[in-house]
Amino acid sequence: MAIQDFPANISPDAEEWKLTYNTLTFESDLNGAMQTAELPGARWSVSMTFSNRQGKAARALQGFLAGLKGRAGRVWVIPVDWEPLGTPDGAGAVSADTSGGTSLPTNGWDADIIELFCAGDYFEVNGELKKLTATISSDALGQATLQFAPPLRQPVTIGMSIRVIEPRCQMLLSSDDQATWSMSAPKIYATTISGREALDI
Repeated sequence: MAIQDFPANISPDAEEWKLTYNTLTFESDLNGAMQTAELPGARWSVSMTFSNRQGKAARALQGFLAGLKGRAGRVWVIPVDWEPLGTPDGAGAVSADTSGGTSLPTNGWDADIIELFCAGDYFEVNGELKKLTATISSDALGQATLQFAPPLRQPVTIGMSIRVIEPRCQMLLSSDDQATWSMSAPKIYATTISGREALDI
């Protein structure tokens, strides 16, 4: 099933994003010492609330949710606060093949930008949504090494573009019963839907 775009004309009244890591913890029964390890599988989740919808706006949202067919569907979701606080001007791209990790060498940016990205800004690479964990500047050659979370899940190769305008996350509904809405008189609809990042193989 093709990945659908979330309808641009249907904006939530409230939105909550969460980044969940996958860790393993062991605590010693002898002295209480604790060991932790980060495992693959860190992922985004989102909850979106739509209230006071009527007429065609309500029906359009209902139709879209029904068409996702529960967890079988995939949808691109753009964080409502996607606009960067930095100045990522230029045509940023991956500058070295990279497999995994939370650091990515890039080039193609405008030169000598003091705050190319600010900590907390989003970007998308190879279909994965990332959040900058440090403020990054570009050098005189337009190069910058991005530090981000969560880690890369798939290898990226030289030349892959860095998407900074409306970066997206590939989501699936968190359960098969998300096409649910409440109604109050006179035919005013409301719903809250939740999704999680689709870690498809």
